[in-house]
Amino acid sequence: MDAVIGRASAQWARTVNALARNPAPHSFASPRSSIDDEPHGHDNRPASGSWSGGIRVQISNPRTPTTWRSMRLANVRRAILIVGAVVVALLLLMGISGYFMYTNASADGLQRADAIVVLGGEHDGREDYAIDLARDGWAPTVVLSNPYHADDPVMQRVCTGQAGGIEVLCERPDPVTTRGEAEMMHRLAAERSWRKIIVVTWRYHMPRARSIFGQCFSRVPNAVVMQAVPRQYDFSVGHWEFVYAYQDFAWVKAFIQGDCD
Repeated sequence: MDAVIGRASAQWARTVNALARNPAPHSFASPRSSIDDEPHGHDNRPASGSWSGGIRVQISNPRTPTTWRSMRLANVRRAILIVGAVVVALLLLMGISGYFMYTNASADGLQRADAIVVLGGEHDGREDYAIDLARDGWAPTVVLSNPYHADDPVMQRVCTGQAGGIEVLCERPDPVTTRGEAEMMHRLAAERSWRKIIVVTWRYHMPRARSIFGQCFSRVPNAVVMQAVPRQYDFSVGHWEFVYAYQDFAWVKAFIQGDCD
């Protein structure tokens, strides 16, 4: 019996020593096991991120534009495109309307009048054209608007008082504008009892000149006969756009000014 007890005691002692050398694993997880402190499989961490104490820390890339900056650049580009489209549309509209309104403006049929007035602006043959009209019997008097310098050679030649039996008057308008020229003719017409005049100017200037003479000379129908200088205009597209814009703005100005006193 003692031998059996001795063997059992020895067996128990070996079992206890084996357990002491190889303890069983704990059945509960470590508190750190819930933190993804080690990568599993492929390393999918972004280059801009860093790892500290098992916790992933995201670091923003300063070179990447922020959302508000991207939106601002997009809005600026959109605004530039809209403004550009509006400008192109306005230029096209002004070019098309200007071609029919100014470039191809219609002159009136010639009628006998009391005087012919030549509007200033350019020596393109308009002075001689008006004098020729007078010689052909369309009017006995030619009034030349003279906003030029005193030593202007063309005006020195034509302002002689008489040109083959035709009376020539050289008058300086005040102000030196189409409105001033219309007021000048209104004054002369009152002094000389003129009722009908022929106005000679650029073709593209005739529509606005007709309107201004209606404001400041006479509103009687057919009191003003518009005639274009017989010439060609070899303007570039850009020059024509400038002409159209100038005529439009000057016409708006005349409308705002209204009738002359």
